[in-house]
Amino acid sequence: REAVEVLAKGSGLEQVQVARKVIEFAGAEESNEGWQSRQKHVGTYLIGEGRKLFSKTVGCRESFNYRFQHWIYRFHTVLYLTSIFLATIGLMTYPTLISIRSGITIADLLVLIFLTLPASQLATEATNYLTTRVLPARRLPKLDFSKDGIPDAYRTLVVVPMLLSDEKTIVEEIEKLEVRFLGNRGHNLVYALFSDFTDADSVVAPSDADFLLIAKEGINRLNHSYGEGRFYHFHRQRTWSESEQKFIGWERKRGKLEELNRLILGLRREDEPSIVYVGEADHLTHIRYIITLDSDTQLPRDSARRLVETLAHPLNQPRYDENGQVAQGTYTLIQPRVSPSLPSAVASLFSRIYTDPVGTDPYTQAISNAYQDLSGEGSYIGKGIYDPRFFYQVLSDCFPDECLLSHDLIEGAHVRTGLASDIELFDEFPSDYISYSRRQHRWIRGDWQIIDWIFPRVPDRNKQRVANPLSLLNRWKIFDNLRRSLVPASSFAALVAAWFIVPELQFFAAALSASLILFQPLAGPLTWVTSRHGLKAFSWRQIKHDLGRAFAEAALLLHQAGLSLDAITRVFYRRLISRRGLLEWSTAQMTERTASERRHIYQNKFWLISLLSLGIGISLFLLRPESLLFALPWLTLWLISPYMVGLLTRKQLEREPHQMLSGRDTHMLRKVARRTWRYFDDFVGEDTSWLPPDNYQVSHQNQLAMRTSPTNIGMWMLSALAANDFGYLTFEQSIDRLTRTMKTLNGLERYEGHLLNWYNLENLEPLKPRYVSSVDSGNFIAALWTLEQGIIEKLEQPVLSASALGGLQDTAEILLEELKKEKTSPETKQGVLELLDLIQDCPSEAIDLIRLMRVINAKVESLAAALPEDADSRAGAAYWVTQLRSQVAAWINIIDRYLIWMEILAERSETEIKKAGLEPLLVPRREIHNAPSLKSLAFSHVGGLNHLDSTKLMEGLQEPDLKDWLERLFESYGRAKWFSSEMFALGEKLGETMRIFSAEINLGFLYDPTRSLFSIGYNITTNQLDGSFYDLLASEARLGSYVAIARGDVPVDHWLALNRPYSSHGQHRVLLSWTGTMFEYLMPLLLQLTYPNSLLDRATRESVSLQQAYGRRRRVPWGISESAYGDLDLNKTYQYKAFGVPWLGLKRGLDEDLVVAPYATLLAVSLDPHATVKNLESLTKYGLLDDYGYFEAIDFNRRPKADAEPGVIVRAYMAHHQGMAFLALTNFLNDNTMQHRFHQDPRVKATEPLLYERVPVSPP
Repeated sequence: REAVEVLAKGSGLEQVQVARKVIEFAGAEESNEGWQSRQKHVGTYLIGEGRKLFSKTVGCRESFNYRFQHWIYRFHTVLYLTSIFLATIGLMTYPTLISIRSGITIADLLVLIFLTLPASQLATEATNYLTTRVLPARRLPKLDFSKDGIPDAYRTLVVVPMLLSDEKTIVEEIEKLEVRFLGNRGHNLVYALFSDFTDADSVVAPSDADFLLIAKEGINRLNHSYGEGRFYHFHRQRTWSESEQKFIGWERKRGKLEELNRLILGLRREDEPSIVYVGEADHLTHIRYIITLDSDTQLPRDSARRLVETLAHPLNQPRYDENGQVAQGTYTLIQPRVSPSLPSAVASLFSRIYTDPVGTDPYTQAISNAYQDLSGEGSYIGKGIYDPRFFYQVLSDCFPDECLLSHDLIEGAHVRTGLASDIELFDEFPSDYISYSRRQHRWIRGDWQIIDWIFPRVPDRNKQRVANPLSLLNRWKIFDNLRRSLVPASSFAALVAAWFIVPELQFFAAALSASLILFQPLAGPLTWVTSRHGLKAFSWRQIKHDLGRAFAEAALLLHQAGLSLDAITRVFYRRLISRRGLLEWSTAQMTERTASERRHIYQNKFWLISLLSLGIGISLFLLRPESLLFALPWLTLWLISPYMVGLLTRKQLEREPHQMLSGRDTHMLRKVARRTWRYFDDFVGEDTSWLPPDNYQVSHQNQLAMRTSPTNIGMWMLSALAANDFGYLTFEQSIDRLTRTMKTLNGLERYEGHLLNWYNLENLEPLKPRYVSSVDSGNFIAALWTLEQGIIEKLEQPVLSASALGGLQDTAEILLEELKKEKTSPETKQGVLELLDLIQDCPSEAIDLIRLMRVINAKVESLAAALPEDADSRAGAAYWVTQLRSQVAAWINIIDRYLIWMEILAERSETEIKKAGLEPLLVPRREIHNAPSLKSLAFSHVGGLNHLDSTKLMEGLQEPDLKDWLERLFESYGRAKWFSSEMFALGEKLGETMRIFSAEINLGFLYDPTRSLFSIGYNITTNQLDGSFYDLLASEARLGSYVAIARGDVPVDHWLALNRPYSSHGQHRVLLSWTGTMFEYLMPLLLQLTYPNSLLDRATRESVSLQQAYGRRRRVPWGISESAYGDLDLNKTYQYKAFGVPWLGLKRGLDEDLVVAPYATLLAVSLDPHATVKNLESLTKYGLLDDYGYFEAIDFNRRPKADAEPGVIVRAYMAHHQGMAFLALTNFLNDNTMQHRFHQDPRVKATEPLLYERVPVSPP
């Protein structure tokens, strides 16, 4: 379109005329059979090699900028290399003249040689910077397969090479493959793992069969879940490597891809062992393209399709030129942009410094890259899409065996690589300096092992010398990597030599080295100053980040120099002398895992660096004291490098939010949680068909509102699971209540699978108007996904743990508070205090916890007996004693059903067991420290007991009591297995019911594709979509939008279509919502993670800050959201509407009302715990804390009496607000458990890159 506009402007024609002429022109061209589609494509004449001819045809005079750019494109290699050469010469002129003036010596020559490499690096940096400033970012043309999917002609295989190193890694890789599939579904997208065994001294290792079976079963499970033929498992056996003196996978990753290409092209010999372990090999012949990824590479939603669209475009499809090489302007391989994932970029201090963790810009079409912008050819870095036919034909005989470690760059140079910088994938960035350094070492070795390819003649597969087919620019890329690896050592040598030998050059050497390190921090401000609207992008944060990295690089210069020289020395020794270790390599995950083991080695190396810098300083003091002033900054940095590397190798120990609070504050929040849970515990039951009533109004009515909504139901169901996290319910109780709820839901009237907006709880009929709410349904699906993962998690957790004591403690502390309010005997209060003392210390051993629960049970029974018989069991202390008894009884029931065998096993001492000859029973006694899970009991995975034969154990036993003990032990263990199998089946059935229910909900009919937005809802009575739409990102509806994208119901474009309006208030840049409520910003965070530095993380934190500021300004507690308020209707029912902070909302008139809702404060507890606790204390002083937690709101627009201060308490509880408050506390006090469960769903994981979105530099 842009090309048509330019041609129309230059020719004086209308755009429509230009479009018609180019279609006619393309259709009239004669074509050669080999590239007919290219010659017949209009793009050839708009943006390709036919542009000049077509431009003349329509009489277009191209602009000066266009002609200048194309002159650069034409002579790009000469201009680029000449610029670097001349800039290097220019930088070296000054030191050369200084040396000549003082009479040049061998020492001067030595210093000049050392200075040349840093000078060339600065020249290269400057040339690349200018290239990206002068030339526009090149975008590769694409087809559009978004509507009908990838055609059969472009069927693509996504393959991930991996090592079968251990069970955990294999399971993780299968899960990651599933995540990639769910984010990139398509009939013509096929997925595979291609595995090797780890290196070994023999062809077969003992663990091989087990690891291979785990991988095969995992891939078979994916095929069973998503349809046969979607997933493959390729695997190779080991072969002998002369270089490694071990059995390894032939040529590692390069060999994998070559064997895969031969398989797809049908070139494998019949006598070769099959590499297809899962899947139909015959179906692979239809594969047109292959996308290869590393094991830590994320494939964001729809990015696989976009890669296919790029390579399939006629202008990009590879063809051969007259020399048999891949023709200029065509590509065998498309390399996407690869960035560090935001979670890995913010995972540690090191990753924060060495990346730029600001998130991604979803609107960026393409970014600048010097090589792609200049020559139209990028560099391959191991992740991308390629055409296996051209790839194999070009490379099959190019390289000798056991010589190449880093093969990506050289392969890409042979087959031509195009950089699609508008398609972004994500990699994991090393979390510490040790892992980063080891990766660098491997890369440097790999770069030097391809040094031959900078020369005119290179070795082929048979190690015969042939003409080097690489272009001059591609040879420069290889040479540039070698040159760059020598820069740290050369900079260090230049500095030291200048200090000691040629002091006249020490200022220049220091300035040159500093300029190299400070180039990036200076380039940013230079761009801002010299760009149109550049100052809008000015960022102090960016400057501080770049200076921090520069400081770290300066301190680590000496280590980087040693690292490079060590890697280079190893390469030359291995290539020329030992011929060993040329394929030495480990995965990123293995490097990361072993980094901690090597920390002390690195620390010792850095102490040597400190000693060296100290030695240099002392020598300068003695020999060249006048140089010490210039050397001191560098020597100081090197001296402190051990401390620097200590910081950069330290794993970030993030404290959970609740650990930031005092014990008193944490207990206060837990008691609030317990009171809040009471709403659901008391009001959801048989009378409500196990659905939550909408609200309970205490004042004026004292009655329940017997209606409910999907959001209420979702909050109740999540709370029922969260109650188990706190220990208020056992897992059995949670399963029972949720099962009953799902039974009711399956009997309700639905539309397109959706629950309707309101139901009458007395007859379960929908209330009029019958309506489907988009936001309610989206949130309900998210709740079901979370519950499904939560059930899976619970089935694998111990049936009894410390959470049981935590729940009892919360209830007992509230009981103590109630007893203090009532006239109760001191003995009763003392009994509760003694109970709390028992609960305080949780035993580490399961058997001790069981015994403690028995003691607690007896203590609670005695407490209950001490209360008056006529006490109201629905109020005060009597209620909480009843609750305490109920909780303890439920946990005792768990012990009786699943753990009595542990008590029986503990009845006999180890001495007695040995004496009786029952040594096999010592294993479970010693190994079982925690209570087993339902899953481990159901599948007999309890350590030490699984394979015991009771009959054999009883043989020879003479003592009747021992026989009786053994019989009781195995009988109780068998009964526990039976009960656990039953409960495990119920849990799995419940999860399946939820999975089916959520899958039946059709979100698509609520979506308007012309607007790329969701309607507010659908009126079933009138059969019409609502005319209003959810169009803001800062909205409670964004969770539903995320879910719809994760399910594949709507495209990613919907997320981008959500408006992001900004405003400023003081120092705050605010992402605006419609009504400025806490609910709009923070409700999705009950289930959805945010990532530090991302747009949503910043928006939610700013919203809390401004809520707090607004509360201070209005001199009231903060926390404003939609809620009930003091107005009453004719039935004396509180009215309800949205209240917000005017600084946050687009809606007018938000400053006219002032209603504060405690649940809004609780939503923010994870973002600002201290302020939340302080605000809750203030709300408590107003009298808002009561039996069911905090009342709905306090209305400061009204006064309780004419002469009183403003502030009328809205004495009601809303089900969905109770649920939000309880879930917010659940996340805060239980390590964000609900968020992690939601993100455990692979569909959610596949969509996580949407949440990496950066804060815009200059928001609209």
